Amino acid sequence: AVGSAQEVDRAAANRLLAQVQALMEGHTDRNDERQIIDLLAGCEAGQLDHVLRLLDLEHLQVRQETMPPATAEEPHLHREAHQFFYVLDGQMTIRTPIGVTRISPGQGMHIPAGQPHWIRNDDVSDLIFLLSSSPSTSGDRYPADPTGWEA
Repeated sequence: AVGSAQEVDRAAANRLLAQVQALMEGHTDRNDERQIIDLLAGCEAGQLDHVLRLLDLEHLQVRQETMPPATAEEPHLHREAHQFFYVLDGQMTIRTPIGVTRISPGQGMHIPAGQPHWIRNDDVSDLIFLLSSSPSTSGDRYPADPTGWEA
């Protein structure tokens, strides 16, 4: 049996928190953990704008983002921030210098600091995903040239 939307969202929030904790290695305190779980569990896809800032701390950002079909961000890298992308709905295409990865709902991918990447929605429906960055990406976004990246 499938649980209520809030139960499913709370379970997804707990899985995301485990990933965030692995990246943080002791930087998250119990109040931050509770805030992340409560904020993520309260989100509903029908209430999304393009970016929903769930948590915006110096050492950790958590966002829920929506990309319409056939859109892409600019290729870039973060010198300091590690990122973890977790797909809620749709199909994410992540291109890096070593290749292309497609991520489906319930799957995620870690992008280490310094790794150039390019997120795209090559699908026909909206892409909705959670994005955790540690530390914050504020002031830590640099253009990357995709020339020579594997297809």
